Amino acid sequence: MVDSSKRKLLQSAAALLICSGVAPAVIFEVTMPSTMDRARIRLLSLLNDHHAATEIGKVVIQSGQLSASGSDLVRNILTQLKLSADQVITMHPQNLAETYFTRVLLDFDNGDTLTVSGWVLSRTEALLSAVKTFN
Repeated sequence: MVDSSKRKLLQSAAALLICSGVAPAVIFEVTMPSTMDRARIRLLSLLNDHHAATEIGKVVIQSGQLSASGSDLVRNILTQLKLSADQVITMHPQNLAETYFTRVLLDFDNGDTLTVSGWVLSRTEALLSAVKTFN
């Protein structure tokens, strides 16, 4: 139960929002990352070495082998993983890691690779490294 001083504070805050013409939903949209941003953050948590991934990502993008749009790269990873952004956000971290590393191995098995500066990368790991450059 909310005591009277907290209730008054909440009422005053609501009144200020109404008087200022700022809708609470607008404030929520500004402060809450989008589903795609949250999925991007979860995917980036799979990286062990963020600095190396950033450097690799820069070279991958400069090579022209991948799209340079951050949101397109995230969508491509989701397609590779056969997951939605919501699934990535809600998956147990271990399950997400297993799904990602299984996909990387499948890329190599299928020859779905990119050669960048002499390194052979799976398409999925190249995509994730490229996403890191937009972080």
